[in-house]
Amino acid sequence: MAYLLFTAQRDDRGRPLLHCETVVRCYGVKDRRGARVSAERLLELFKRDVLSGFQWSGYHPKKERCRIALSVPVKSEIKSRLNRELKMRPSSIGNYVNLITGRKIDAKYITNVRKEAQAEVQGMDEPCSESKRWAEYMNSRPADLYTRDAQRNLADAWEKVEELPEGSQDGARRHLQALETQPKPIYKYNDTTCRITATTSLQTINSTLRVALVGDVWVTYDLSSAQLAIASVDWGADGIAEFLLDGGDVWDLFAEETGLPLKYKPVFKKGLYSTCYGANPENIRFKHMADRAEEKGLEYDPDEEGERILSVPFLEELIDARKRKWCEIEAEGGAVDCFGRHMDLGELQREHGKTENGAIRTVLANLNQSKEMDLLSPALDLAIEEEENSRAAFQIALYEYDGFSVKYHYAKEHHHKRIMRAVNRKCRREGYPTELEVE
Repeated sequence: MAYLLFTAQRDDRGRPLLHCETVVRCYGVKDRRGARVSAERLLELFKRDVLSGFQWSGYHPKKERCRIALSVPVKSEIKSRLNRELKMRPSSIGNYVNLITGRKIDAKYITNVRKEAQAEVQGMDEPCSESKRWAEYMNSRPADLYTRDAQRNLADAWEKVEELPEGSQDGARRHLQALETQPKPIYKYNDTTCRITATTSLQTINSTLRVALVGDVWVTYDLSSAQLAIASVDWGADGIAEFLLDGGDVWDLFAEETGLPLKYKPVFKKGLYSTCYGANPENIRFKHMADRAEEKGLEYDPDEEGERILSVPFLEELIDARKRKWCEIEAEGGAVDCFGRHMDLGELQREHGKTENGAIRTVLANLNQSKEMDLLSPALDLAIEEEENSRAAFQIALYEYDGFSVKYHYAKEHHHKRIMRAVNRKCRREGYPTELEVE
């Protein structure tokens, strides 16, 4: 019950995610690999013994979707107390108790949680050598980097929650409560991508809150229109590549073509990349872009704004290029990414329960994501090189998929130029029309 009420691991509609490992852990089994445990059976026991109206969704491996708590019918008094609790920032971390284990959350407890999470990562198989390099570097960052830089601004972040759309406020508060107790991100590998992810962390928190927490002490970089730039070259969309190479801004183009202001960029981006990877147009209009608009508090009608976005001519060349790449992957039964990792369609279907189309979409995404990680590698090289000095001039504090955040300790301008120069040189050398920019 504590997990259902307080977890920050929720879907885009605020419903708790019921990962099998989480359900098993709530029932006291630390390692489900050594025991035959059914998450479905445990949920049924919970419904029988604790919450008779509890409802959850099925497990959808083909859609890469875990079970979701659809209904948690607690009494109105509990709901009102929960709302008060979520809105109240604790006066001291010493007031926290883990409601599942009963353990007081003190410095020793937090240290042990970090050690256990890092040990779990070390026991995982990395998808490729570059993923391992990033994970090992990021997970070796000192904890005080985050307690010093992020936690000191938590009060400001709590105030910023009130500025977010109402539907995302509870999730943001849960996220901040998690950062109160454990601010250091612990990155883990994913089953079907080279990316590394730190769930419920500074990496995944709402960007407005991240800026409030570390925007004044860290410098954030990202590759401009990274996924589109990579796809335009690797898929042979020459017109798009030329547009980007000439300095064209795709989001300005979308704003001009649709007549919508630039604040709709998150919706443009969702529509563009959903289209890019073969999502159904109806789902893009009525689900993907609609959810993003709601998350950002933007007015959105699928038959108005949605139709205008998907009618932008720019998308036609991208769709044609994607179809050609799709057929190539289908004909070859998979593809090899820039790190030499072979992604086999049959294996994705057998071991990850994907449909054939789902497997192809996964390969398309991973080809671009691996190149994205590769283009950022010069920044990681420089950061690792700095570790050899008695006092590093900078360190990468956060990995953010198409970019990263840097904490500078001294000689900021000098090392800022080194990072920019190294990454941009690689982009130009390999012919990708993107460059590193300060967010």
